Amino acid sequence: MSYRENQNSVYSASELPQAIRTVIIGGEAVQPAKLALWHKTKGQSRAVLLNTYGPSEATVVATVAALNTNDVHIGTPLAGRAVAVVNGEGRCVVRGGEGELWLLGAGLGLGYKNLPELSLEKFISATHLQGLLREPLPAYRTGDKVKINSDGQIEFIGRLDDTVKISGQLVNPLELENVLLNHPAINQVAVAVDKSELRVTLYAFVVLGENAIEHLAHKQLRDYIRDNLPAVMMPSRIELCESLPKTTAGKIDRKRLLATASAAPKQQSDMQSDACLSETSLNSYQRLNRYQLAVLSVWRNVLGRSDIALHDDFFELGGQSLQVLQIANRLTKQLSGVITSPLPADMLFRHSVANELANAIAQLDASDTAINAKPVGNEMPQDVREDIALSDAHLSEINRAIATITNSNTSSNKNIFLTGATGFVGAQLLNTLLAESDGKIFCLLRADSQEQAQRKLVDAMLKQDCWRSDYASRVIPVLGDLEKTDFGLPQSVLREITQSVSCVIHNAANTSVVRDYNAMRKANTLSTKQALLLAVRAKASFHLVSTVAVLDFSSPNKTADEQQEEAVAWHQGLRDGYQQSKWAAEAIVTHAQQIGYPAAIYRLGRVVGEPRTGYVNANDLAWLIIAASVRLGAFPILDVSEPWTSVDNVARVIARASLQRKPIEPIVHITPNNPQSFAQLFKRLKDFGYLLPSVTMPEWLSRLAESKHPADNALLAFFTMQQPSAVKGGASGITNRNCKNLVSQLSLDESLLSNEKVDSNFAKYISFAQSTGIISKPTAERVRVSTVAPSVTVHIENTAVDDGASYGV
Repeated sequence: MSYRENQNSVYSASELPQAIRTVIIGGEAVQPAKLALWHKTKGQSRAVLLNTYGPSEATVVATVAALNTNDVHIGTPLAGRAVAVVNGEGRCVVRGGEGELWLLGAGLGLGYKNLPELSLEKFISATHLQGLLREPLPAYRTGDKVKINSDGQIEFIGRLDDTVKISGQLVNPLELENVLLNHPAINQVAVAVDKSELRVTLYAFVVLGENAIEHLAHKQLRDYIRDNLPAVMMPSRIELCESLPKTTAGKIDRKRLLATASAAPKQQSDMQSDACLSETSLNSYQRLNRYQLAVLSVWRNVLGRSDIALHDDFFELGGQSLQVLQIANRLTKQLSGVITSPLPADMLFRHSVANELANAIAQLDASDTAINAKPVGNEMPQDVREDIALSDAHLSEINRAIATITNSNTSSNKNIFLTGATGFVGAQLLNTLLAESDGKIFCLLRADSQEQAQRKLVDAMLKQDCWRSDYASRVIPVLGDLEKTDFGLPQSVLREITQSVSCVIHNAANTSVVRDYNAMRKANTLSTKQALLLAVRAKASFHLVSTVAVLDFSSPNKTADEQQEEAVAWHQGLRDGYQQSKWAAEAIVTHAQQIGYPAAIYRLGRVVGEPRTGYVNANDLAWLIIAASVRLGAFPILDVSEPWTSVDNVARVIARASLQRKPIEPIVHITPNNPQSFAQLFKRLKDFGYLLPSVTMPEWLSRLAESKHPADNALLAFFTMQQPSAVKGGASGITNRNCKNLVSQLSLDESLLSNEKVDSNFAKYISFAQSTGIISKPTAERVRVSTVAPSVTVHIENTAVDDGASYGV
């Protein structure tokens, strides 16, 4: 588009003859990197670049966009055309919401010749669309996934059937393509998806530029993807190609690329069976011991790759949490002559590097009757101890800041620094801060540009129906990275922030329950230290959003009064990396509090959507259990009670408290007076027509194991890896005295600590979950079972199931 591919026929933007005033493109999705190159090389050319969209079914062109900036979109409808963005229930989505693009009005075809069924599916009559249409209009369902952004422009996301779920997270291959195209060594790229019953696999096919060094390309590209995208988007294989094949229509032939990938020869290690290792195979890999060989062999088979080495990390290779059970089962089978008990699934999360996993397996005692994850113990690990320590230099900084803050009860600064603003809680927190203050909010997030960052923030708020156009001038995106030193910010940006903010709210966190401490420490623990030091340099108050999951539920002798709003000592109930890293984050803040720094910690329970909208966080564990139950035709008997608080109430307490010059309470449990039990929850669902029987937890898990649904596989992995303590009443013993006092001191309504609005608006949550496809509508059928057994008491931590999913904190 904007560079010379063929000297005889293709111009760069700067070479266009002055007589050319308009350039029209279409057919393929615009690549952001090439659009940026167009504007960079345009020079004195006055040509306007128009991006057109429209399938043949709509007489070619239906929408048009003038690409005057680097923002990629397909614009607005042509005169006489109309569009609708519709969800799975046939309802128009709110601005910022995603859905299928319907083309309406003139210019549509009548159908497909000799394909009556497909014609009926695609060419329909749009009747009312929530009263937006006065009379029925012919419509064409494009199958394209789009959204209408805050400026009213249509943004193309991809094909509905291209978006896939990997490890419980929605992945759009187009996003991976766009990131790869920004790499200077890449000329062209295509990402193809191979869907099988067992797994979804991403393949990246890359055409390098002239100056790229081929033998370094794989490592460079993997490092680049790892730095710019979540681990779940790492392709299983990166293929270097001389060119990308095209269809007769001139589009990239992804089917042909996939066929090439599946036909690629595998190394011998890929083709070994899962049988017990033979001496012959051992002799052929003399440098590897049997454990290393087993790990490499299984990983290569499961991941479909032949280039795995001992130093590789499973998740950085694109491994998925859904594959963990598969890995554990295959290793157990392959090492059946060496180990006597099944390997625990969570071993891979604790040892994600191939050689480390091999060594961990080798250290197991073959005579053990059961191999289970060992409890953390009461002794704090050395790496945690080192991470929570504040150096002498840090302590000196803190003490100087304390002296300044102590001598001033007010601050001339009105701005706020916020992390995690695009998350479930963060978007509502940003909304409340904007409503209750008049300063600017600096929001840290990862993005390629200010424009993209602004769109992410707006979209996150639109999703929960809390964006207002007058917010735009006060929301300042700060492009950074939670895991980098100083958040990866230039010194000039840091100075601007530290010279203008009065409070720092650290809300961002990685909430995966399937990663170990080492994988979570940068995002959760070290980022807290960096955020605290930023507050110190700004002489600002500091506020950490944390979780009740740090509390000690490991002892069956715990009483309700012992779950106090106070610092918690290291304990053996801190089982996963999320709990451990959030405990460590709290330890850093507690240390600062003890020497007098104005800081507060807010522990959240289960956070649910705002009752006004009935919004449901699809990654929330409770809704994952509900959705699985509807699919399985049975509810599990769960003797569990949890603190449920609506997200708007959580945001209101944190926002109002953080606007005080000095925190009123050091540690606060933002939890309701009365917990929500799963028994009550399932009863409510039955009242709405989900007439499912209740079965024992073992029976329910056995049904879950037979399910092919990816989310059910994730749940199974979660319950398999958990070793919850039997706690009386679940999490019902969490006190909220400090929260009650805080609510009173801030003149907030005491109803914030009641679940009344959540209960009375439960129908809205059900409707939202149904309309967005989280759960299907109930059928008239009733399923009967004869199994009756005692309930199983478990404690489900406050976190999401999916690897890297965003829940609550």
